[in-house]
Amino acid sequence: MPAVPVLSKSPGEHKPSSHLLLLRSFLLWDLHRELTHNMMCTLLCGLLVPVLGSTVLHTASPPPTCPRGTGGESCEDQSELLHGGASAPIEEMESPVELVVNNEGKLSIKQEALKILSRIDRPVVVVAVAGPARSGKSYLMNRLAGRKKGFELGATVQSLTKGIWMWCLRHPTKPNNTLVLLDTEGFGDAEKGDEDNDHSIFTLAILLSSMFVYNSKGTITQHSLQDLLFVTELAQRIQMNTKSDGQEGAEFVSFFPGFVWTLRDLTLELNINGETVTADRYLEHTLMLKKDTDESAKRFNNLRRAIRNYFPTRNCFGFVTPTGRSKLKKLQELNDSEFDPEFVAEFEKFSSYIYRMAETKIVDESYNVTGKRLGILVETYVEALNSGKRPCVESAVERLAHKENSAAVNQALEYYTREMSRSPVTEVLSIHNTEHFKKAVQIFLRHSMKDEQYTYLSKLMVALGDKYKALHHAVESKSEERCTSVLEELQSGLKEKLDSAHYIRAGGYEEFTADLEDIVRQYNIQVEGEVQAKKVLDRFFFDMKAYAKEIKKVDTIVQAKETEMSDFLKRQQEEAKEKTRRQEEKEKDEQMKRYEETIKQLNEKIEEINQMKSTKAREVQEKKTSEMEIYKKEGSKEDSERMRREREHFEEKEEKRRNSWYESFKEFAVWIYDWFFLH
Repeated sequence: MPAVPVLSKSPGEHKPSSHLLLLRSFLLWDLHRELTHNMMCTLLCGLLVPVLGSTVLHTASPPPTCPRGTGGESCEDQSELLHGGASAPIEEMESPVELVVNNEGKLSIKQEALKILSRIDRPVVVVAVAGPARSGKSYLMNRLAGRKKGFELGATVQSLTKGIWMWCLRHPTKPNNTLVLLDTEGFGDAEKGDEDNDHSIFTLAILLSSMFVYNSKGTITQHSLQDLLFVTELAQRIQMNTKSDGQEGAEFVSFFPGFVWTLRDLTLELNINGETVTADRYLEHTLMLKKDTDESAKRFNNLRRAIRNYFPTRNCFGFVTPTGRSKLKKLQELNDSEFDPEFVAEFEKFSSYIYRMAETKIVDESYNVTGKRLGILVETYVEALNSGKRPCVESAVERLAHKENSAAVNQALEYYTREMSRSPVTEVLSIHNTEHFKKAVQIFLRHSMKDEQYTYLSKLMVALGDKYKALHHAVESKSEERCTSVLEELQSGLKEKLDSAHYIRAGGYEEFTADLEDIVRQYNIQVEGEVQAKKVLDRFFFDMKAYAKEIKKVDTIVQAKETEMSDFLKRQQEEAKEKTRRQEEKEKDEQMKRYEETIKQLNEKIEEINQMKSTKAREVQEKKTSEMEIYKKEGSKEDSERMRREREHFEEKEEKRRNSWYESFKEFAVWIYDWFFLH
């Protein structure tokens, strides 16, 4: 955690309540060895409720959307709040662009494609296709895009797609998402003859996608499985964590994409023991372990295990040849009426499944990947592949988080600085500070990710405090200038009389006090709300005391008026003191509001993340349990036991994650308490 910043507070020190002191004591008490996670959270919430109110620890409803066409400033503010001033979503791309260039095995990234991705602030659904060269991948993706033309098709034996091409489109069924289609270079190309390069493209497609489509021709045979053997090497090609625990492969399921196998140009019925079956059942039958014990059987069983372990969510679709041989060269020009109806019907099922089931790309089991974030992942993974290192998922996410969190801090600060500079320069500055502080934190939490140690949120807190301190100082200086100017103008007549010795006579003191009272009354009216009004007036009174003393020496009718003058000054001082007290109390109230709002928003963010992580963990556990049962039915006790161990290992890591989260939250809660109330 960063050092606790020493920030000067507004007038007055806020004495923490007994509940707050008890809360801090609890946070500093190391309970995690004696209490369960749930018990700790229950106790923590029990202490927070009296401090913050019961509603603070409830998840807030989503912010209301701004109706179209209102044109009001509030809509503009809301848009900036929710989107951080981001540019408008890009228009749908008319055609694909090259994303990753493959130049004789050396990968590079097209900057044009990165610029397009950087302008997409919506979450992306990434569908990648891979498979043998000249198997019809590009045509499949064009149809998925709803276009006849797009990814270039080959009408000869020569493969046309090189590297990875990208097409960003409006998602047909999910208006809040952008659909990103990735068409990859086919592997097994005789002209290329580089298996390592094939593996790099395949690995990159797996890492970037949320739905991975493997496209091949005909039924699943030993030969088609041969093309997929390097799936067994994914654990050697992808690194999950910076510190390996030897069981990384078991965790791939938590971030690997959904898997779809498309079988093209089928001429045979999908048949098992004389029974026609669905493509899904056919795939599962093909992935059953064989009982043969020779080396070839072991090798292909390892592949079957790898597919089942890494892709527990898997489906299969079988397509007949779309049309006659004479028309295959001009597929892009044909209408659906010219295709085999069976092909059209199966594609409808396939596209519907992809649109419905392909999920938003996420990282760390809880953070949506936008187009901008996808671009950063592409850069990180390509850099690793080119250096000969295994792409590390954890390192890529940490790099992404650093960039996103730094940008989130800047976005929040820009918003706060801009809005505070527009605020009225009066005693209600603290109220505007609370309002814009709240929105700045909301902007940060919306755009940040994986700030598990609260490093960047702490930086934001300190920066906001420094901004407010500087702004408050500037406000005080300007306020003092304005009050001084008002008072100088009001006392110009008084000064002329003093300079001309107008009051040095009998009865002069009475006239002097009357003029003085009139100046003060007008001054108080004109500087109402100014933060430095009292300071300037006190300085004026100090100067006038010397004049009053000289006037009294020569005025013979002084005693009664001196008492009136004394009473007047006393009233002015008491009123000023009461005004200062109210201002200090208001600042304390606003300070408490800022603290409450920060804890509330942070709690909501943590709850959202934990729900997503728990849901993902539950899905992983269910999939591993399902595979364990299937292996048991197949009579493979060894694989069933392996799945059981993997499930337990995953449960242990999930428990460690929850405990680590609690410790980090406890540490941050102590820090933010100190920051708000003790410094």
